[in-house]
Amino acid sequence: MDFQHPFRVVGASVDGEVLALLARAHKAYTGREVARQTGSSQDAVRLSLQRLGRQGILDATPGGGRSILYELNRDHLAAPLVEHIATLHLTLLKRLRAEIEAWDPQPVAAVLFGSSARGEASSTSDIDLLVVRPKDLDAEDIAWHGQIMAIEDKSTRWTGNDTRVFEVAEEEFPSRRGVEPAIDAALEEGIEIGGEPLRMLRKRMKGARKR
Repeated sequence: MDFQHPFRVVGASVDGEVLALLARAHKAYTGREVARQTGSSQDAVRLSLQRLGRQGILDATPGGGRSILYELNRDHLAAPLVEHIATLHLTLLKRLRAEIEAWDPQPVAAVLFGSSARGEASSTSDIDLLVVRPKDLDAEDIAWHGQIMAIEDKSTRWTGNDTRVFEVAEEEFPSRRGVEPAIDAALEEGIEIGGEPLRMLRKRMKGARKR
């Protein structure tokens, strides 16, 4: 799925772009502002606002001069569905965290990174996860690798995007920084989905080496 344009899962139209913007914004926009924010033409947005307005999903109030301000009618029966689709990236995070929380053995750290973490993932983007394997856990542990395969499969089913898990051993983590792009990206832009924050892990292991 395209996390930048989540309504494309139900159809490619300006209406979806407008609904996504207003659902996330919690503020009112003029038609001109909606066009600018969505990258759509003013004529297309004007017609979209009219269509959505007829369905009652938008509130339209007079603005300054001749302008009209539009916002999502959050009392509408369909508003919860609109908000849910508009924030599917948050649903993905919740599911990933719930999945990691159920792991046994637990990872030292687990992070979502890459375009999905930046909010830039399209329908062709991979979902990238970094997991840190505990140092006392055998690299060939069957349960551990079963969990990795399961989260890759589930995440792909949830989204339609290929999911890749990058695994690193806890004791190798410090030495891989600056060498492995996935670790650098996870440190810079990663969103924690389980275990210890990467920066805390890095600090802890750096302190342990000094002792």
